[in-house]
Parts: sequence; structure tokens; C-alpha cells
Amino acid sequence: TQVRHGNLPWMNSDDMHLSALDKMASNYPLLNTIDRMTLVKSTWHHLKAFAGAPEAINRLRTKYTVVVLTILSWQSIVSSSKLAQVQCDGILSCEFLGYYKPSLQTYLKGASLLGLKLAEAMMVAAHEGDLAAAQAAGMYTAYVNVPEEDNMAEGFDPPSETNFDIEAQDFEALCQKLGV
Repeated sequence: TQVRHGNLPWMNSDDMHLSALDKMASNYPLLNTIDRMTLVKSTWHHLKAFAGAPEAINRLRTKYTVVVLTILSWQSIVSSSKLAQVQCDGILSCEFLGYYKPSLQTYLKGASLLGLKLAEAMMVAAHEGDLAAAQAAGMYTAYVNVPEEDNMAEGFDPPSETNFDIEAQDFEALCQKLGV
């Protein structure tokens, strides 16, 4: 949020995580004894996929172009995708777009890079705040209920009500609703 609002200089998510660890080091001396960038890479570069997501993405790719739009660094999402065996058609990291979600510019630039108008694209997510921002930008939206997701949405306005184009209980249901 601080970077998005211009209160901090532009940086990618790895730099943000490193900065947070640096700030915490004065309260937690153990952080001074380790390579903090190694800690960032050993956690944020090894994220697990949601249950059923890799298989669903492969099915969706048979009919749709599937591109990840992420606030994470490109390096982080590539490493995590390889580890989780997630194959998509492309990755758009906010670090390259120059804007972070939920900024309208993020969605505009992302759609433009794909040769799409916002009304021709769909955001699929487990974060209601992310979907509310995409919907406000003019995109179609699909919410996938992921029980282990905490729906913490720092920087996103919580939706007053959920009224997404598609709501699915899991990734299997999403595939069925999208006809794959």
C-alpha cells in the first residue's frame, strides 16, 4: 500500500519483504544473524498452489488464455509456479506493469498487453477485494472459495456485497461453470 500510494519508492515485492524484515531486525536480533534475502527467497519463492488449481489451470488452458496477474515479483511467481507444477500462458507481475493492484491502471495495462479490453477479460481469484477492484475496472469476475485462504486484502476496499459473475466452491466447480 505504501508503494502504491507513493509513500515509498517503487520496489518489487521481494524488496518490500526484505524491507519489512530489516525493520523487524531491531526487535528480533536473530534476524541479524541470517541472510534476510535468503529468507525471502526460501519463503515467497516457494509458495504452494491451492488444492486443485494446477489441474484446473491446465483444463482452462484448453479453451482460454490463462495469465497470472500478481503483486509478487516475477522471479517469485516463476519459482513458485515451477515448484507447484503450475503451467499458464503468461505471467504479468505488477513490478513490470508499474502499478500495483487494486489500481485501475494495473488492470488497464494488463488487459492492453494481452490485446484485450477490460470487458473481454475475467479475473479469477480467491480474494474478494481483488475481484471487487477488477469488477469496478470493468472486468468479468470469478470467485473461487479456497478454505485455506484468509481473504486478507491489504490495500483493497472490502466489497460491500459479493456479486461476482461466477462463484465456485472449488476449482473443479469453476471448470464446470466455464465449460471445460
